[in-house]
Amino acid sequence: MPSKRTSSTPGKAKGGNLLPGSGTGRGGLLPGGSRRERGGSRSFSTRDFSVDQSVNLMSGDYRPASASRSQSGSIRGSISGLFKAETSTHSRSASGRIFDEFDASAATESEEYLGNIRRRRLNPFITAVNDCCDSVGFGGKVSLCCVLIGCALLGFGIYAVVQSNPHNVKEINAMKKIIVGANVTPASVFKSAGNSPQKKALVWIASEDQANLPRTHEALLERYILAVFYFGSKPDKWISSNNWLTSAGHCSWHGVECVVREDVNEESGVSKTYDDDDHITAINLPSNGMEGTIPPEFGRLSNTITLDLSDNDMGGELPDFHSNLKYLILRKNALIGTIPSSITEMTNLHGIDLSMNRLEGSLPENIGILEELRFLMVSENLLSGTFPEIPNMLKMTKLHLDGNSLDGSLPEYIQQFTRLSKLLLALSNHPIGNGSANAELSVAKNKLEGPFPEELLRPLNKLEVLKLGDNRFTGTIPDIFDYIHRLRDLHLNNNRFEGTIPKSLGNLSAMTTLRLDTNRLTGTIPNLLVIMADMEAMALNDNIFTGTIPTVFGFFDDIVYLSLKNNQLSGPIPTQFGELFRLADLHLQNNKLTGEIPTELGQLDLLSKLSLEKNDFVNITVPSEVCNLVANGDMTALSADCNEADKVFCDCCHSCFPLL
Repeated sequence: MPSKRTSSTPGKAKGGNLLPGSGTGRGGLLPGGSRRERGGSRSFSTRDFSVDQSVNLMSGDYRPASASRSQSGSIRGSISGLFKAETSTHSRSASGRIFDEFDASAATESEEYLGNIRRRRLNPFITAVNDCCDSVGFGGKVSLCCVLIGCALLGFGIYAVVQSNPHNVKEINAMKKIIVGANVTPASVFKSAGNSPQKKALVWIASEDQANLPRTHEALLERYILAVFYFGSKPDKWISSNNWLTSAGHCSWHGVECVVREDVNEESGVSKTYDDDDHITAINLPSNGMEGTIPPEFGRLSNTITLDLSDNDMGGELPDFHSNLKYLILRKNALIGTIPSSITEMTNLHGIDLSMNRLEGSLPENIGILEELRFLMVSENLLSGTFPEIPNMLKMTKLHLDGNSLDGSLPEYIQQFTRLSKLLLALSNHPIGNGSANAELSVAKNKLEGPFPEELLRPLNKLEVLKLGDNRFTGTIPDIFDYIHRLRDLHLNNNRFEGTIPKSLGNLSAMTTLRLDTNRLTGTIPNLLVIMADMEAMALNDNIFTGTIPTVFGFFDDIVYLSLKNNQLSGPIPTQFGELFRLADLHLQNNKLTGEIPTELGQLDLLSKLSLEKNDFVNITVPSEVCNLVANGDMTALSADCNEADKVFCDCCHSCFPLL
């Protein structure tokens, strides 16, 4: 346990104070006029009593672990002699008293005598047990006496601990009164059965916390709230818990930030983390291995503006949070239930990220009142209902509603979101495209329908990511990409779009991910796509494209994933594919390709998947250069029509078609 620490006196911070009736300064007077400073004498700990309540029957000495010789009101007794039996090895003292090697000295007996007097005064039950054993002797009744004495000693031990530490119960009750009085934790929680995180935190803050903050300390309750969270989130599984529940100030605990103070050691001249206790402004504990539930006490952190518990395994329902919170980041957890309506009272919110949980129901009806919101991300939950009414969120830069079951069509007010840089209306259940741009609007994998929302999207000239996939949009893809020319990710997959690829796609020079797969698109693949020199992933599969594969694809030297399968493409595989040195996945199956398999493909050391089956190859052999990739372990999935006569000869394929 770290050494005790003397608190410095920080400047008075702005913000609400959880502590009712507290003084203006830290270290205020306790009730009764006494002052308790950080690092003062430590009060009773439940750990002390639970460590050692054993009885040494050989020495006859019994002392609770918490009852030291120097402790005021301590108990120092002896039960030597209770189990003495006369033996053949004994002598007689000058006074005529028989004693043996197991008897205590005169000094010890005097001490025992005084101890017996104390014991009789403190616990009459012990006296009754002794008298019982003396009267019945030990013949045939040792077991009875042992049972009685054991029970008596247990009761006496508890009694002695309480008597020797009378301030412990008072401290706990006093702290509980403060907590309940400040509406941080209701009294019913402390009365309920079981050892809840709140009860553990109460005992710790009242009697075990070596920081020993005065009851009037303005950050005392915030330290208690952190302890509640700690005890309720399986701390043994935390990846990092530096300084938590030590004597160090909670502003130095891992992931905790407090009000800014001057710090000459920092380049900026200020610091949010320091060894003291002050108002908490942020709790940042992402990816920390935590489990459990988010305590309702977090709703009392009036100075906290950021709560980030993303990428953990926190479950349960969402509690109510304080209206001063600005950023609520709880993505990728195991939260259940509905999004509470109280979230609409958090009018200072700038960002909400609840994506990748198990939340259900609809978005709160009045969520549109949160006009300061910059991003709303609730993708990949179990939400239902219609597109939310949020026409006044004009500061919105990210809107992620994908991966739910929303009905209806895109509302007209979307065109007012001129700051929007990402519009995600589709879910990417695909090995390409991770949506890593700075702002998004995503409503993918819903049930949105109707034509491409051309008029709504045209004003969004700052848009960088547009995802409309996995919906029911119909009609053609309009030529609007000269207006939204900053697009880097475009996902229109899994809809019912028809017609050809629009020419304005040639304006998207920043494009890195293009998904037009699983529609009803026709025509040829245009050479204008070569403008997309930074292309990393392209999926044009499952359409009705005809013609040959453009040789200009050989200029996509950053491409990792290319899928052209399930079309009606013809002609040879371009030898220029041998220049795609970052290519990992190449899917060309189920087309009408002919000619040879280029030996240049053997130059692609990163190529792990190559699918060539169900084409019109005749009497060709998979080149040895390609088979070398298999032999070297680089290629893990090679498939071709090698089970059909006069098609493809391959002695290194992992899968041969048609399957037998």
